[in-house]
Amino acid sequence: MPMRTACCPKGSGSISKPFSPRTAGSPARSAVLANDMVHNRDFLTDRPTTPQWDIVAGNPPYLRAANVPDLLRTGYSRHVPDYTRNDMLHSFLEQCSRTVRTAGRIGLVSADRWAAF
Repeated sequence: MPMRTACCPKGSGSISKPFSPRTAGSPARSAVLANDMVHNRDFLTDRPTTPQWDIVAGNPPYLRAANVPDLLRTGYSRHVPDYTRNDMLHSFLEQCSRTVRTAGRIGLVSADRWAAF
């Protein structure tokens, strides 16, 4: 099975397959492949429901749910488990763990304040 990767900047997008512009053949083919592989969407609401990626890399939102605009917070509350609703980071981590395959890896950008722990 080919390796599938995901890159989720701030929880809003993903890349579903390895890609090299050199192997695409032409600029037009590169554009088609890129459009097929890069998904600009919300990682918490429009997400895979089964583990399908070997690597998930992202920049999680370090944001308390109370600071999320009401419209988004209402939408997220329908898609994330109850125990993750108070903090967007926990919602994002939960989704990463559900998306990566059993032997997969998760790599995240973390704030320097975590380095003290």
